[in-house]
Amino acid sequence: MENKTTQGSKSYVGLRDLVYAKLLEDVKGSMPVYGPVKSLAPAKTASINPNSSSSTEYADDGILDVFDSNGAYTVSFTTAGIDDEVLADLLGAKYEDGGTEYHKDRRSPFVAVGYKSKKADGTFAYMWLLKGKFNNINREHNTQEDSITPQGNTLEGTFIDRDSDGLFKHVLNTAKAPEETIENYFKNVYGAATESDEDTTP
Repeated sequence: MENKTTQGSKSYVGLRDLVYAKLLEDVKGSMPVYGPVKSLAPAKTASINPNSSSSTEYADDGILDVFDSNGAYTVSFTTAGIDDEVLADLLGAKYEDGGTEYHKDRRSPFVAVGYKSKKADGTFAYMWLLKGKFNNINREHNTQEDSITPQGNTLEGTFIDRDSDGLFKHVLNTAKAPEETIENYFKNVYGAATESDEDTTP
């Protein structure tokens, strides 16, 4: 019988349900505010690479301390087809009547991105990356041959800590979390203000 302390500690074997929400307000000392959570695209791969550094202090002919510094994180998602309107939303482009304008001065908004990663024991890790921008999309267009090879889309971006609380990411282990928490996890971005939090009517 599996020990409860090791439940949900198996290897990751899947990726699904990629979602996003625009970050509308992020002020230190206040709860962050996001727009509605929306479906992003069918997910194929996810990659999160920290840009961290460390330095070692020596004294008395030995190591006295080690100092770590966490910087921004480079994030990329490979997806199947991605809707033009969703892509415009992520990259700060203008979408209207089936057409998308990518202006030279466009600015990508800060967003949160969430997804589910299945584990070998059938449980999941639910994740939110809480604040980042996507800078572009990499696409390949190849001529059709006898053997059809689907071409994916790769979104690349940079994610940082939230100003409001210093958080970069939140991970939920479904093997140990309450059922209500699991059911509601992707209804709002983790740690964000809800409508009841924002209602200041006496």
